[in-house]
Amino acid sequence: MAYAKARRGAQLKIGGGAARSYFLHLQEKNKLGKALCLLAKGSEEGQEIRLTSRRFALTVGEPVRFNLLTSTHDHVTQEQRVQNGALFTIDTDKFQPLPPYIVTLPALDPTELAANQKQRVEVQLACQLTEVGTLQIVCVNPNDEKQRWQVEFDIRHSLTQAGELEDSVATSPKLQQAKDLISKIYSANKTSADQQAIKTLTKELEKRLGKRETWDFSTLRSLFDTLALGRKRRRRSEPHEKNWLRLAGLCLRPGFGDATDGWRIEQIWALYQQGIQFTNTQGWTDWWVFWRRVAGGLNQEQQETLLADIAKYLHPGAMRTPASTKEAQEKGYEAMVRLAASLEHLQVEDKTLLATWFLNKALNHTQYQQAHWWALGRLAARTPFYGSLHTCLPKEQIQQWLPKLLEQDWQQEPMCAFATVMMCRKTGDRTRDISEEWRTQVLDKLKQSRVADSWINLVSDVVELDEAETQRAFGESLPNGLILLAH
Repeated sequence: MAYAKARRGAQLKIGGGAARSYFLHLQEKNKLGKALCLLAKGSEEGQEIRLTSRRFALTVGEPVRFNLLTSTHDHVTQEQRVQNGALFTIDTDKFQPLPPYIVTLPALDPTELAANQKQRVEVQLACQLTEVGTLQIVCVNPNDEKQRWQVEFDIRHSLTQAGELEDSVATSPKLQQAKDLISKIYSANKTSADQQAIKTLTKELEKRLGKRETWDFSTLRSLFDTLALGRKRRRRSEPHEKNWLRLAGLCLRPGFGDATDGWRIEQIWALYQQGIQFTNTQGWTDWWVFWRRVAGGLNQEQQETLLADIAKYLHPGAMRTPASTKEAQEKGYEAMVRLAASLEHLQVEDKTLLATWFLNKALNHTQYQQAHWWALGRLAARTPFYGSLHTCLPKEQIQQWLPKLLEQDWQQEPMCAFATVMMCRKTGDRTRDISEEWRTQVLDKLKQSRVADSWINLVSDVVELDEAETQRAFGESLPNGLILLAH
């Protein structure tokens, strides 16, 4: 439709060359990765650029993701001018991500492949800007020019989508004032903000934007992007670090929901290896809370890295001596418990082990009991918040734990009751749902304990969590405008 209109002159064509450069984002493990220039700023419409010096392995026959970046800068560094085919280290101040493009490209003849072998083809890229505002990328087999796979990006729409946050900022003076406050405190100028301004930053933001619980999704992400620009200066002082972790985690929670959140997660994951500067108990607590808040955007490997680093403080023998107990407490033990329970991409074996640890601790120790019950309910939930259903713990395992849970006094331990509700919540999926015999016992216990009717309904019927239950189960409120859907 757009092409036909342009042919009839109903739409303006892009003239004078591309107003910005376009890059392919080449991701690297635990790094922001590289940016390969596909089309440099000033490239003319219809001019095909063949990147003959670069070759790629293209996966066909299954969904693949193309991540594009854009920039209006002529130079990425003083030495590096933007030109076609050039490879750059990503500077987040100079590159803007576009929404990812996911497509399944036609497969080759499957008879040529071994069983379960991925279909990968070595290709070169040919790129051009079309007259209707699309970026066309053709993947060409250099050994067989007839093998070509074409992908087109609607860059006008993508730029509009990516720029919506910036446009909303421009029409909201109060939001811009809030961003300016953040920029001043985390600017390159060490004297630009006094210590009092840092300590009162959140209050000052709330004066302009209202209570933080009411900040909508676009406001949160806009504030995060400003915080991200100052991430290198977050460790300037203890208040700098504390406020950065608290605000950045708040603004990026739950780690997904926006087309460019993957880019944001890449920026913050690079910080994990750096750790924190101020290693007191509060500092560690803020650190682990930050990662819990954004855990939904982390992949399985990243979540396994987190677990590997904190597991030594969580296992049953970690707090058997005064010295080990003190160390775990100083490292923010309760926040680590809640973080571990929020890692929904972990394998079933890991989640089962964690749940067993926390169940035994909740049954045998009063210290951190509420956190242990909460963690058990999150790990063993029938309906994950963001994880895949195949990582849900087997219903047989849940049923093995139920006798111990039913022995507890749920009026005295309401968090134990809520954990049981999460573990027995009805989904309508018989592969996940507990047996009717166990369901009857749990419902009887809930009624005897005089819990909220909404809790009983979650076990008896297939219903959604209300706002209060979502906040209890997730650990805090979710951003306005973002609703977690069951998978």
